[in-house]
Amino acid sequence: MQFSETKDLLEKAEHVIRKTRKVQEEKEKSGECFNTFKILGMQKNEVRLHSAFLSEILDPKAVHGLGDYFLKPFVKNVAKIDTELDTKNAEVSVEESIGAISEDGKAGGRFDIAIKFHNPDYLILIENKIDAGDQISQLQRYNNYAKKNYKDNYKILYLTVDGHTPSRLSLGNANIPYQCISYKNDIKKWLTECIEKIDTRPFVDISVRQYIAVIEELTNTELEDTMKKEIIEKLYSKENLELAKVAEEFANIWEEKDLVISRIIAEKLISEGFSDNGGQVYKKIDDNLKIYFEYENYSPNLGFKTEKKFENKKALKQVLAAAGCSEFRMSNLEDSGNWLSFYFTYGTNRTIEDFYQAIKNVLDQLENGFKKIPQ
Repeated sequence: MQFSETKDLLEKAEHVIRKTRKVQEEKEKSGECFNTFKILGMQKNEVRLHSAFLSEILDPKAVHGLGDYFLKPFVKNVAKIDTELDTKNAEVSVEESIGAISEDGKAGGRFDIAIKFHNPDYLILIENKIDAGDQISQLQRYNNYAKKNYKDNYKILYLTVDGHTPSRLSLGNANIPYQCISYKNDIKKWLTECIEKIDTRPFVDISVRQYIAVIEELTNTELEDTMKKEIIEKLYSKENLELAKVAEEFANIWEEKDLVISRIIAEKLISEGFSDNGGQVYKKIDDNLKIYFEYENYSPNLGFKTEKKFENKKALKQVLAAAGCSEFRMSNLEDSGNWLSFYFTYGTNRTIEDFYQAIKNVLDQLENGFKKIPQ
């Protein structure tokens, strides 16, 4: 990369950083940064914050005392349902179980949020995804349940930070009707419009405003992911490693560094034949054994998972030793039985290509080693 290109990139980054710092300073002066959810460290907790808060707000019988005030516009403006539903008597549940997951993976599981209406019967299912990847046939299982119990009177909402589509793994290669919604646009807009009309419930108003602030931080409206990716890729090129070492000044970019690098590495692995199931790329060695790399974690890790037991412990230890696994980790493997993870840390002294090659080397060692173990 030419010096002029580096200069333009850093000036572009500096402009964004100055803007976000100014916004942050104004929020601190006004007291907006005093956020209960953030203080408790719950910003990305799917179950304890997001599903719990949304289900409570949507519940017409909840303690907010506003009846179907939130649910009615959600049905119309977010879920886009034209059918006239009895929102005043709807039942809202969180983490509702529909039984153990079946062997074929097409039944069972837990609904993140379920909204049940009566007269007429109608079901809204919300699958809530913040950081977690999709589960195998997850939406297919939910669709099977809804189809069996509600015929065509249901809607599945796939809720994510940015509104992306579910993975093929979650759909189970089935033709499933679903609607993508996002925190960034749909949830934020719905709640913002609701609080503009609340004047009799100050505690509800404050709680919803604080939750919207969490959404704004979660969706990172001040610095788009494409900008982060561009800057981090440039900083981690061979000719710019010195710049990467001082890039902690760019805090708004740096805090996302590991996640962005992992996503770039995942893209490279996919181009090498790995499959993507949303949050994890993997390659099957056989029907019961796969190697994987998880890219949606802030602590990137890779390893293997299997449903079978290795009788030849000596051969297994040789495979793991060649991949860089310690004796301590091997003994831990025998306790856990059928999986093992290697954890990585991205420093500032190597390029993304270096990290990719190191990770690919471990995965190759595992793949080649497992193929040599006698069955």
